[in-house]
Amino acid sequence: MYSNYEDENEQGFESRFMALVNLEVEKRVKEHSDELESLKEMNKLYQQKITDLRLSSKKLEQIGLFEALKSKINKENISELIKHLDLKSISISFDGMHNDEVPQWFKLIVKYYPDKDKIFALFDLFDIEYPQWAKSYKLPFDYGKDELNMIFSKLHKMYVCNGCIYDHNMGFHYTYISRHKGNLENLFEKESYVEIPWNLLLLNPLLIQDEYFKLIIDSIAKKESQSEYFFKIQDYQQISDKQAKELFNYLPKKKLFEVHRVFVKNNASLISTNSDLAEQFKDQMTDNQYGDFYYLNFPFKYQKEFILKSNFRTDSKIEMINKLNISKDEKLKLIIEMSSKLI
Repeated sequence: MYSNYEDENEQGFESRFMALVNLEVEKRVKEHSDELESLKEMNKLYQQKITDLRLSSKKLEQIGLFEALKSKINKENISELIKHLDLKSISISFDGMHNDEVPQWFKLIVKYYPDKDKIFALFDLFDIEYPQWAKSYKLPFDYGKDELNMIFSKLHKMYVCNGCIYDHNMGFHYTYISRHKGNLENLFEKESYVEIPWNLLLLNPLLIQDEYFKLIIDSIAKKESQSEYFFKIQDYQQISDKQAKELFNYLPKKKLFEVHRVFVKNNASLISTNSDLAEQFKDQMTDNQYGDFYYLNFPFKYQKEFILKSNFRTDSKIEMINKLNISKDEKLKLIIEMSSKLI
């Protein structure tokens, strides 16, 4: 019995001893583990410092290269740099009078208008001077309602010197807009003519919306000065057939100017498909293919009436009939009808 007690006592001692050993082992392992983690963190910090030093060195090198580049860039040659940056651009010509007076910064803002914010950022980066009003400058196709309302309220001032209504006008435009530091209200208030290019204004998408197209029609109906320039709008953006018909209704009854003649030519198909327009202009029909209202652009009813009632020679009438877009039988029938009237 005593022997068994000794065995159990010995086993308990061994168990407690091994527990102490394991505890010490775990303690030592943890110490080494903590030391290893500490060394890893230190290594990470040293690696970051090395990276930071390398980056700092690289940044210093980049700064040096930029300073070297910056010393070479000026208002005369910055356009050479910009053209390699793949910025969005538009095509606006600066040909014409006063072109030499337009500064480079303005030409660049206009050319890269869709990316003008980036142009200003480059100007600032390279210390290229420009006036503060430049940042709020808008090309006329970008005018909002306030600017358009101002234009329609003072349409008589919408002229460009030397009749440069649609081209060769950016020199005039810059001269006047810069004189008033980009302030359109001052420009309209203080100048007899405001020199706003119509080729840029007619690109404005608001003009073909109902609100402003009605103002266009009203200005033409009232025969306001400069309102005839709106007939050119189709050269710059698409209008509906309904809108084109509205413009037709306000063409001059007697003499057409070039802008009206171009409009009629561009919309000849509307006359051939709209009897109300044909009726309105039938008295101006002509056999001259270069005339404003060429007979072949009218519905057949009006072509027939024009040929039969005209005083042209018979052979000329037959030639005119042959040009009609009708069948051979219909042409023969018309020739017979014409001949019967001669007997």
